[in-house]
Amino acid sequence: MLFLVLALFGYGISAQAQTSDSSWFKVSDTALYKGRYKVEGMPFEYVEVQVKESRLYFSAGGYDGYLDPIKDKKESFDALGQAVFSFTRNAEGTDVEALKIDYSGMVIDGKKEKK
Repeated sequence: MLFLVLALFGYGISAQAQTSDSSWFKVSDTALYKGRYKVEGMPFEYVEVQVKESRLYFSAGGYDGYLDPIKDKKESFDALGQAVFSFTRNAEGTDVEALKIDYSGMVIDGKKEKK
């Protein structure tokens, strides 16, 4: 039991360090990424990105967790150490319009639904 508590505590510290060490990401930017992204060819139709505790949080097909900014990859986030979420902005650079998820070499594309 003690080992489990220490492991979870260590993971929390690691995730906090990644988030605060990313110079490109600002908490005020989280609204740009929020939304539902339509995906095809998956057992689920949507990936939902929202804000929880001032951090980006995803949920899709029974999977969920926080997205931690990757220091040297702008617009890219680590999802639980298992996948990389990369967002694409429109031509003007004013709004996020698409999502690409790299999960162990499998790439999933999602298009953000209009409001």
